Amino acid sequence: MKEINTSSLKIKETHTETQYGGMTVNERLYFSGLIDKFDTAVAKKDVKEITAILKEVELSDDNINAILQHFKLIKRQNILSK
Repeated sequence: MKEINTSSLKIKETHTETQYGGMTVNERLYFSGLIDKFDTAVAKKDVKEITAILKEVELSDDNINAILQHFKLIKRQNILSK
């Protein structure tokens, strides 16, 4: 895995073949047509909806947790079950 820094947010990138391979989080959200839905969920602080959207664009639980922490929606603990 290679760590990348997106707006001071460290995201781990895996090199698996998916439709989103090599895309940033914003690119994935835009490409999937979910960017407005994501922005609305963030504004509402709807952790369940944010998580569902990020899973839909094939982010890992670790990356989802990093994003939720970035938006101060969770503390450092992992809220996602593995």
